[in-house]
Amino acid sequence: MFDKLFRKIDQVKEEVFDQANKHMNDVGRNIRGGVGEAINNTKSDIFSSILSKVTDTATTGTLYLAQVEKMGNEKRAQELGMTSRELKSLTLEQIAEKYDMTVEQYKEKLAKDAQQTSKRGNLLNSAKDVQQRAETELKAREIQAKLAGMSVEAFDDLTLQEQADKLNITLDDLLDQRALNF
Repeated sequence: MFDKLFRKIDQVKEEVFDQANKHMNDVGRNIRGGVGEAINNTKSDIFSSILSKVTDTATTGTLYLAQVEKMGNEKRAQELGMTSRELKSLTLEQIAEKYDMTVEQYKEKLAKDAQQTSKRGNLLNSAKDVQQRAETELKAREIQAKLAGMSVEAFDDLTLQEQADKLNITLDDLLDQRALNF
């Protein structure tokens, strides 16, 4: 009789252990899955954050470089004794002709000017420098657009000289305020 009872207890004990083991495996799997999911979500959040910052930096830097190009156009227009709006309407061949150069010579001149500008302004020294200059330029441009009573988009459609005229300041003052004067 005790033998049957011990066998029954052993059988119940085995079933309890099996059930407990099964539940422990489920709990372990859920914990590992939850941790894995949390890690994946965190990795995804970190990647999204980094990508967002890189995208913002690239966008701001690109907008700044567009303003630097506008500044270069203003300088070339001054050299030729015309407005930058007039300069924008000319073809590359016509601009080269105004300088009494061939197109190739003019392209070399542009390359040399760009190289000198980057040396003087240390523009290509670091991404951080470009980012800081871009932020300064954007804030100043937004303030200037507001002072002119225009939207930033409409203000951007103007040449830098036209913007300076709208604000009743010199082009050099505008460039200084916008971190564009190299």
